[in-house]
Amino acid sequence: MGTYEGSVKIMQDIKFRGRRRNGEWVEGAYIPSEYTQLGYASILTKNQRFEVDPETVSAVKGGNGMKKVYISHPFTGNELENKMDAQEVCVQLKLEHPDWCLINPLDAFNWADRVKLTYDEILEMCIDLMLMCDAVYMCLGWDDSKGCRAERERAQLQGMEVLYE
Repeated sequence: MGTYEGSVKIMQDIKFRGRRRNGEWVEGAYIPSEYTQLGYASILTKNQRFEVDPETVSAVKGGNGMKKVYISHPFTGNELENKMDAQEVCVQLKLEHPDWCLINPLDAFNWADRVKLTYDEILEMCIDLMLMCDAVYMCLGWDDSKGCRAERERAQLQGMEVLYE
């Protein structure tokens, strides 16, 4: 933990990311608008403070150097086959990229079929999980999947890296 301008506590061990008015992304410590003299949200780097849109600010995820990659794979239609295919994609990606941490929502939400959740509720949880990652890997068939298309659109809006099989 550190301090800024004498009184505001900021976390130095968590890096934040935000978008400037010119569209550029910056990373550093986040200072909410209520704590700045000029009343705008800021990202503080080692040498500068940048005004950012507070709606774009999120914690940066890859602090340990391992890239966290969300696997966007079609699910609805042939659930069992799609789960197995997504797992195979993860195996192949891990062999090719040992420094990646692969996040497969088809495995992460195995419990969801026992809880009465709507499609939209599950998709919202998937997107929340995706936003904790550094990149999204779009598996074959993503363009025919409503959920994958929604994940891709949100990832692009957030400025995330989008990779394709």
